[in-house]
Amino acid sequence: MALLKTKEISDQIELNEFDYSFLSPELTSIYRAYKSKFQTLFEQYSDAWGLENCYFYIKSSDVCNASATKFNEFNLINITNGYPILMNKKLQSDFFKNVLFIALINDKSINDAYVDVFEKFGNNLIEFINNCSVNFTFHHEFRHILQFNFSPSNRNFDFSENFSSDSKFKMAKHAWEYDADRSTVYRVLRFAYQTFVDLGLSTPEQLKCVFYLALSSIILTKNLFYFNVINDHTNREKIRPNGFYTKMYSHPHALVRIVNVLSYFIDCANDDHENLKMDLQETINNVLKINKLYFESLHEESNFTNQFVEQWGAHSNKINSYNNELYEFSIRNKSIKSLLEFNGTRFGA
Repeated sequence: MALLKTKEISDQIELNEFDYSFLSPELTSIYRAYKSKFQTLFEQYSDAWGLENCYFYIKSSDVCNASATKFNEFNLINITNGYPILMNKKLQSDFFKNVLFIALINDKSINDAYVDVFEKFGNNLIEFINNCSVNFTFHHEFRHILQFNFSPSNRNFDFSENFSSDSKFKMAKHAWEYDADRSTVYRVLRFAYQTFVDLGLSTPEQLKCVFYLALSSIILTKNLFYFNVINDHTNREKIRPNGFYTKMYSHPHALVRIVNVLSYFIDCANDDHENLKMDLQETINNVLKINKLYFESLHEESNFTNQFVEQWGAHSNKINSYNNELYEFSIRNKSIKSLLEFNGTRFGA
């Protein structure tokens, strides 16, 4: 099933597409690569689900964002032009040389496994991190497309990864974000495991390291979206955790979503690989350290990680309680329930 062309919908929807044709060959190559990856995934999965009138585009905005839209008969997914640049230009070789030092916070078996993993990846490590981010972003937005199409309502929908402080709360919106995060986590986990196999790696410790890198990409991407990070410079007021909340705004708080992602990833990994025994604290240590390195590369005085951890500690009971409430609400939501019954899968897969 071929995706729609711009001219087929431009007379009905104002897309504000980003024109990168005038940019340098390096930047043009980055945008073309991201567009190709998203289009390929959209074509593959829209065909598998029997969806018509699908279109992917890059939207003109320096803010890191992505969104899914159902407009009449059209199913649209976009990323902003700020997203590919923030993922590519900041994830350079020097950054990953520093990531290797993360191994030192682990015991010797994990430390040695990191060395093996980095050696196997070689120059393809940055590509792996980017591909995990692309898979996370695409599958999250595609899950929204499915939610829209399986909704009993005939209304149009538009869900963005960013939200404003005046956005209205609806429990169903929080549940749809919860469901999209969980379904996406499993997709990235399977992608990471296939990469582990393709690289010829074999030990549980090596698999943990590959999973830590994949999960770090997910959390990093979520934080870029959540904190409205701007392409090529940092608005320091935006790289700062918002005050904790539960039933407010259109999206659950970042901490609620990140705890959901971390716990579900670990549960799925341990269910699929009984000898893995991924541990929550060790996973958190590795993932947040890698995220800290990235955000410090954006601005040397960025201390969002410390504030993030402090909020997590202060609100852990509320976070866990609200995630449980979202789970109970989600499995009763008509759209999500229809998706699960159609798919015949466990919740969130």
